[in-house]
Amino acid sequence: MARSTNLPRSTRRGDKKRRQIRLGWYFIAIWGLSVGLFDGLVLWSAARQIEAGWNWTSVPGTVTSGRIVSTRSSKGGTTYRPEITFSYRVGDREFVGSDVDLGGLIGSSKKRAERIMADFPAGSNPPVFVDPRRPERSALIVGLQPPVLRMVVFLIPFNAVLLGGMLFLLRAKRYADDPMQRWITRDDGNRVVLRITQATPETLGLVTSGVLAFVGVFVLHLGFGRDPSLGTTVIVLAGVILAGVFVFVWRKSTIASGSFDIQIDRDLRRITPPRTRGELETPEIRFEDLVVEIEEDAYRRVDRGHAWKLKLAGRDGVPVYTGLWIHDTDARRLGAWIARQCKVCLKIGEPDDD
Repeated sequence: MARSTNLPRSTRRGDKKRRQIRLGWYFIAIWGLSVGLFDGLVLWSAARQIEAGWNWTSVPGTVTSGRIVSTRSSKGGTTYRPEITFSYRVGDREFVGSDVDLGGLIGSSKKRAERIMADFPAGSNPPVFVDPRRPERSALIVGLQPPVLRMVVFLIPFNAVLLGGMLFLLRAKRYADDPMQRWITRDDGNRVVLRITQATPETLGLVTSGVLAFVGVFVLHLGFGRDPSLGTTVIVLAGVILAGVFVFVWRKSTIASGSFDIQIDRDLRRITPPRTRGELETPEIRFEDLVVEIEEDAYRRVDRGHAWKLKLAGRDGVPVYTGLWIHDTDARRLGAWIARQCKVCLKIGEPDDD
């Protein structure tokens, strides 16, 4: 026998939203595990290189042999790895080593492999860096290397998706039962402030860093043949991070200035839309003169469908405020809520194709 429920519609919507949030967390967990494995490998490699650069000591060595080993991937690409054998002495003990650097990320570029072979030809006597605690551990190159930093740049977009997804799900959990809390920043009974913005500072900062990181990887790959200098790689990495921070701070200051705030004064029965650029005075509309309208936006799309616009106008019908990039469900919810607070009817208009 089919079961029926008398739960309020808002409760059923909240249950559905919570199920969607749980599915989102499952995806984030899988994504985080995958990204975390690569993050761990890169951080481990970087830590080994930095620790060796600080603590390992150098001893005289001799290169006994060397060659470049090429490996062809299933996708048709070729990687090149310098294979060098060298000998060195610590005290009265003789050792043989074969680690060019630490971390195992070196040699993806033929140009880099050839340069390393030129720096360490057979018969040369380069310094060999040795772990003083375990002299059998050695390498020809220590310190942080460009391939590791390039991998850090490459992983930034994937970590941005991970962090952005976590922040989105945490916010969604807070608003599952009452979606209007997403926009209400203040409600003391007499005065309510709605903040109509579709992109948080965190989201814009992460998107900026993620997109620029992809651009940076292509710049390093195409401009330097996968063999950039350490300084160039550091500049690209720092630029990606600083750009994200700048956009975050800019968006934060813009939101704090009230550029997206709609204020409703229930006692004075008036609504104050955000002041647009170039306006000297903040516009105010009395409830009895207010027109609240939502309509499809023919020029913008959200989730593969047309975005919607929220319009607040005076008695003459000229919009004083227009909110863009709003999902259809959100537009109906916002429009109905504002209309109800101001005791006016919500108007649903036709798409504006002009």
